[in-house]
Amino acid sequence: MQIVPDEKGTPTLVVIAGEKADQRGSTYVLQYNPDLGKAVGAWMPNQLEINPIVGALIAEGKQNGGGKNFNIGYKGGFGTGGSGNAIKDFARQLLAAGQPTVILSKGDEAIGADLAEAAYARGVKVNLFGHSLGGASAVATARLAPQVIFSNLVTLDAVCFTGCRSIPENVRSNRNFYQDNSWFGWFPHGGRNEAENPASTVIKDRYLNDPDVTHFNILGYSADTIRNAFVP
Repeated sequence: MQIVPDEKGTPTLVVIAGEKADQRGSTYVLQYNPDLGKAVGAWMPNQLEINPIVGALIAEGKQNGGGKNFNIGYKGGFGTGGSGNAIKDFARQLLAAGQPTVILSKGDEAIGADLAEAAYARGVKVNLFGHSLGGASAVATARLAPQVIFSNLVTLDAVCFTGCRSIPENVRSNRNFYQDNSWFGWFPHGGRNEAENPASTVIKDRYLNDPDVTHFNILGYSADTIRNAFVP
């Protein structure tokens, strides 16, 4: 699969649906259409080719003044509605800054690890971010690619039953945002993280103690901090 920017070099957002895709394909490519004034998308063939995706997006990022980082993000458990759309909107903001970005769903951690390895082999910094169950997927991706050094991992109210609070040593910085204004007072919300190797990983926990912050709008209260971390 080849991803080609339009004639104005408009950034492209790739959303890989993986096993959750129907017969239309596995990769959804969104590009801004200046004539329509909005982003439009199309399903690509069901064959997922990692290297062409990574190479094309990095090349496109360089055309837009960036291309030094490669970002892999995960939507929450259902990946639809407000929180899923917020992740995609945030990804488009990164793209506008020349930041190649791919959005995945829970269950696509192996794809994320392959993307990370391909980007890291090209000499760019690799960042991970994820919301809710997607935060747990981001942590799992780092664990599946131990040879990749992840410059930044952002966990947004990460929800898991085991494992996602322990950050592997190939992550250099983990910004961890969480709240507790959730259903029944216990689910869903995140918590404090711990570094498996404090000499290799810096954990920056941030508890958002604000009654207006919920599991589903937490990205809106943390986007500026994440963007500043990702964009050199």
